[in-house]
Amino acid sequence: MDNQDKIQEVRKLAKELDLGYSSSPATHTEIEEMEFQLNVKFPKEYKEFLETFGYLGEILGAKTSDGISWAVKETLSFREGYPGPPKKSDEFPKFPDNVVVVHEDGFGNAYCVVCSGKDQGKVIFWQHDVYSGQEYPNYPEGKPDFWIEGPDFWTWLLEKLQRIKKIEEEEKKKEKEEIEEK
Repeated sequence: MDNQDKIQEVRKLAKELDLGYSSSPATHTEIEEMEFQLNVKFPKEYKEFLETFGYLGEILGAKTSDGISWAVKETLSFREGYPGPPKKSDEFPKFPDNVVVVHEDGFGNAYCVVCSGKDQGKVIFWQHDVYSGQEYPNYPEGKPDFWIEGPDFWTWLLEKLQRIKKIEEEEKKKEKEEIEEK
């Protein structure tokens, strides 16, 4: 499946799942401004996402009500440090400068697109509560893809939306069975 096929499938799933997305995708100028603010160059697939959707439900992208990108806001927030009690700077992981937050898991961790380095273009999981040296880009011995969640942004997003659809279908089926039992 090429990127255009993935985009069409994402568009279809977004509609089926009733995910909100921008009616005005990001412009080339807005994308360049986001890259400038974060001092990165986005991978091709993430740029395509911004140019196609702007944002998609909880998938962070280019638009907010105040005109500042959620992806920029959240990435800068993660770079400033995880909120909470003071800790020794060498005790907990530092957020990498070469990644951009594209989705938060609600527990202080983030899915991020890698903008440079050996994993450029891949989506990784960044976990905040591991000790320094255990976090991305460090891998456990013998597990070179330990933090990798997707080989590229479109594949990761499509798989995420497919999982959401499957969960929704299972929940609807369970609800229907419960009603039929009564």
